[in-house]
This record gives sequence, C-alpha cells and structure tokens, in this order.
Amino acid sequence: MRRRAFLVLFFLWPLFLFAEDQYVYITSTGTKYHTESCSYVAHSKIKILLSDALKKGYLPCKVCNPPTAVELPSSPRPESNEASIIHRTVVGTVTGITDGDTVTLLWHNQTYRIRLNGIDCPERGQAYWKAAKEFTAQLLFSKPVSVHVVDIDRYGRYVGDIYLGNLYINAEIVRAGYAWHYKKYSDDSELARCEIEARKKRKGLWQDAHPIPPWEFRR
Repeated sequence: MRRRAFLVLFFLWPLFLFAEDQYVYITSTGTKYHTESCSYVAHSKIKILLSDALKKGYLPCKVCNPPTAVELPSSPRPESNEASIIHRTVVGTVTGITDGDTVTLLWHNQTYRIRLNGIDCPERGQAYWKAAKEFTAQLLFSKPVSVHVVDIDRYGRYVGDIYLGNLYINAEIVRAGYAWHYKKYSDDSELARCEIEARKKRKGLWQDAHPIPPWEFRR
C-alpha cells in the first residue's frame, strides 16, 4: 500500500509543478474539488489550493468544471505528441471497454484508447476473454480514473497505469487471474507478485491446466 501511495504521488508530481496556484473548494466528505459557485459546496465549502487538492487525490467536479493542471493533447496523433504525453498524468472517465486490458478514456469531450501497461489479457476467441472484459468493466466503466501515460504503442494507443483512487487497476486485474504479467515489456514486481498469487489460488484463467498466453495466441 505504501508503494502504491508513493507511485501515485510520484506520478502526480508533474501536475503540481504545472498547476496554477489558485484556490478551489472541497467538501468535508466528498472526493471532488469545485469552483466557489458550484451547488455541491453550498452546505460545506472548504477553501484549498488547487495544487493541494491534486496532491490529496481530489478529482475535478463534472458539473462546475473547475480548473485542471494538465490535459491530453488536442490531437491523438502519436508522431507529433509522444514527447509531451509520456510521464504525464491525466484524469478522465472510462466510457468504453474493448477488452480486459484496453479501455476508452473520455477527456474534455475527446476519447482516447488506453492500453493498460505491463499486463496482457486473453484475446477475443480465447477462454476467459469475456470474463476478463467484464471484470475490467465492473471496476472501471463510468468511473473517474487517473492515468499515468508511459508510452504509445504501434497501434496508436496510449499505454498507461490506471488508478481508481489509490487502487492500482493493472495489478487488480492480474491478481484476479484475468491477465498475465507481460514480462517482455514490464519488470513491475507488484504485477509479478499478483500473478504468482493468482496462479497459486487458481483464480480466473489459472483454473485451466495449460492456459495459452495471448502473445502466443496472436502468432
């Protein structure tokens, strides 16, 4: 848990550097930050710096649209935007689930395909493909998430680590037995531990005697 908290803070730190040091408003129990005139702060209004709200993990209100510190580029073309995206963290809403390891993120009325970093879920036509997709949908669909973008793949998808609050979604999918740790592209020790745990407990796809890794299925 401490490692996750450190990762979230580390990945969000660029946001704090670029944030305009202005005030926004939170409530005593909510998880969003707001403008001063937002109806959600009519009965509980706590003034806080935007940078501090981001550090504490508050998300922007969808009703009043308060200022945010960073945006995805206006064009999703990887050729021109790669350098500006990598190692940036953005907040958006998951509006679509392609499969267990690929989702659609809505940010400022534009959609972006996000491939979860370091994991590989069963492909369409494989056993547990539908189960993996449904598991990811239950976790993320219509939820506000933080995405730390680490790369762009050859299909033009943004590769990233997704967090739902402090929950590291990439690891949760592996832990549930619906993805392999994609060791060819990741040395994440937490993902490795989650796969070992899922194998031992025969969760998800590990119920099969000899599950076929998706990278072999794609050949």
